[in-house]
Amino acid sequence: RLPISQLLAQVVASEFADHMPFYRQESWFVRANCPISSATIMWGWENKVAFEIAPLVNYLKQDNQTEIMCLAII
Repeated sequence: RLPISQLLAQVVASEFADHMPFYRQESWFVRANCPISSATIMWGWENKVAFEIAPLVNYLKQDNQTEIMCLAII
């Protein structure tokens, strides 16, 4: 079963923006009476998020390269 998008966003933001490793998130979820293993988060959810946002990341990379090329011409 997959989590809702808000939970996925929370997990990924906690990992990368708040520097909270998955094992610490696992402890947090246990304290919140919602036990989720770090293996589930790391191997299932993180890969799902990476797959889903890949088109956005690729677009932003392409858009950024276009902007850099335009600035180089000016």
